[in-house]
Amino acid sequence: MPYDREAFIADYPEFADLPQGAVDRQLRQSRLMLNPAAWSKWLEMARGLWVAHYLALEYDISAKIRELGKRSPYDLGQTINMVANTNGLTLGKAPSLMLTGDNPLFADFGRTSYGIEYLNLLYTVVPSGDVVYSPDTSATLEGR
Repeated sequence: MPYDREAFIADYPEFADLPQGAVDRQLRQSRLMLNPAAWSKWLEMARGLWVAHYLALEYDISAKIRELGKRSPYDLGQTINMVANTNGLTLGKAPSLMLTGDNPLFADFGRTSYGIEYLNLLYTVVPSGDVVYSPDTSATLEGR
């Protein structure tokens, strides 16, 4: 069974109230962007996280998140610095290096908890050379 809107909403009920077309559009895009040969048995999980990340950036799902008792996927992107000196402790916040660094993949997916989970899965299961592929190499990737 393909990973469709129904399967996505079962995994991520916080997106149930979004327009069906928006979810379907992101699912179609994920089919084009994620290489099945590279993701193997983790493909559906990767698609779900990929779609959830981009929908969370496009729509405010915070009310539904609270209703479901989940933590906000947006409470990211800042690190808290604590510095001790002779006057006591100084607390400060700074943008996370994940968001301000020079890696565009980190900068994009570091904006939601879905994206961070996607990156974790990506770096755990997909060999680096399989992240980007061209139509010319797709035949060899499928043949492994």
